[in-house]
Amino acid sequence: MSKFQYVSNEGLYQVVVKLQNEWNDKLTKEILEILAEICKRLTVQGYPW
Repeated sequence: MSKFQYVSNEGLYQVVVKLQNEWNDKLTKEILEILAEICKRLTVQGYPW
């Protein structure tokens, strides 16, 4: 079993937001924004994370 199955979607989103706030590289921010959007969509669609 992957340890990642125990990480809640909300927890993952918080990590992404934290990294977004700390990292200034433009490309990195764009990548993190995409990840954040994926997290939000998964939450909205009710995937069992």
